[in-house]
Amino acid sequence: MLALKRRIREVVIIPNINMKIKVLNVINGTVTLSFSAPKDVEVIRSEAKRKPRIPKEHGLMLVLTRRTEDVVLIPEINMEIKVIEINKDGTVRLGFTAPKDIEVVRAEAKVKTRKPTARGGNS
Repeated sequence: MLALKRRIREVVIIPNINMKIKVLNVINGTVTLSFSAPKDVEVIRSEAKRKPRIPKEHGLMLVLTRRTEDVVLIPEINMEIKVIEINKDGTVRLGFTAPKDIEVVRAEAKVKTRKPTARGGNS
C-alpha cells in the first residue's frame, strides 16, 4: 500500500487511466473527494451492493464523502483507495493498493518519463 498525505485542493493522478482524485473538503471527521476520469472508468463505494448509476454523458466527475477506514474501488485497474486518517489540521492520509504497474503520482511532483532513444547507425 502506498500512503499519501493530502490537503484540501491537492490532487493525486493515476496516469494509467487518466484519473485525477482531488481533496475537496475535510470537516467533522469526513473527507470529500472528487474523481475525474474518462466515462468508461467505474468508481465504486466498497459498501455499495450495486454500482452507482451515472449517465455516461455526465460521468466525468464523481464526488464522494468518506470517513476513516472507508474504501473506494476502481475495478478496471484492480485498485483500492482507503481513507487511512483524517486530521483536524485538514490533512488526509489515503492508502492506494494496486498492481505494481499502476502509477500513483502527486500532482505537484509532475514526474517526467523519458522514452528510450535509439542509438547507432543511420537507417
